[in-house]
Amino acid sequence: MCLAASWHGAPSARLSAANRKESAAATSEADGLCPRLHGLTVRQQLPTIEFAFAVTFMVTQVFRSSAYLGVIKYLLQGLGDDENVYMQILTISLPASPLLVYLFDMSLKKGGFAFTFFAVLLLGLTWNITMLLPSLPLQALGFAAFTNFRGLLFASFFTFVGHSFGNRTFGRINALLWFCTGILSLLVHPCVEISKQWTRDLVAMNIFMLALCFPALLMTVALSFHLCRNPGGDINVLSSKPAEAAENTAAA
Repeated sequence: MCLAASWHGAPSARLSAANRKESAAATSEADGLCPRLHGLTVRQQLPTIEFAFAVTFMVTQVFRSSAYLGVIKYLLQGLGDDENVYMQILTISLPASPLLVYLFDMSLKKGGFAFTFFAVLLLGLTWNITMLLPSLPLQALGFAAFTNFRGLLFASFFTFVGHSFGNRTFGRINALLWFCTGILSLLVHPCVEISKQWTRDLVAMNIFMLALCFPALLMTVALSFHLCRNPGGDINVLSSKPAEAAENTAAA
């Protein structure tokens, strides 16, 4: 309630002004650098590759993240971590991802969305593969990869949604995405139980988590081609505009 009340007055006026500016920019095709979904309604934004990518990537990767946190304790105990030493290391390392916010920001500004989401998948493959290796020390590498995977996943995803869909529909698009994500996350426990019945351990579950990278990879490739055709949808285009303006001024 306090947060809602804090938006009354000047903050609300600034947001309204930003929304009007966003809508005006969407109707103008002077520079071709405005994200194409700005100014559209939620219904118009749903049947797009941006929304298809957001649903596929977020649902699969949040499921993998939730599953990892759910099964890692049992995996470590099976590898001999009876005193929960490695589990404590993971718990301590989880809040450490904000230390790399600068690198996350540079990845988005310099590499763009496609590069950053490929980096997320690479980190996800790293911790997932270490889960399949019967070595406790190697799990520490998985902890580092998972911590950065989780931090970069949420940082890049919320940036992508805000940039691609715009301020006006950001909340509703996020609500739809998190609804889909929450529904699928309910399947983590049944999948673990099925894995235990099939292989008497978590190997089947780990392989399933690894397989979930494939649809996300396909959609990231599709997003990469889409952004090549529509450069206004990429965030590194916006970050390069001030530099281009300075170069043009210097040339003049």
